[in-house]
Amino acid sequence: MNIQELKKYGDENFIESLKSVEQKQHKKVFVIARPILVFLAHFFLIPKNVRLILSHLVEILDTFEPIN
Repeated sequence: MNIQELKKYGDENFIESLKSVEQKQHKKVFVIARPILVFLAHFFLIPKNVRLILSHLVEILDTFEPIN
């Protein structure tokens, strides 16, 4: 995924994410946010420690809410 794809993904999923937050569907929010978090966890402009923290967050959330 690149920045343009990420922007398109955000545009396509923003409303669905907003609805999921309002309905307190945390798993659906994570499913939508996960590709963004993974992208940011590997994006070279983000400091290494922050990337590692994001990777850890995704790893922990994956254990709470496995995605098939």
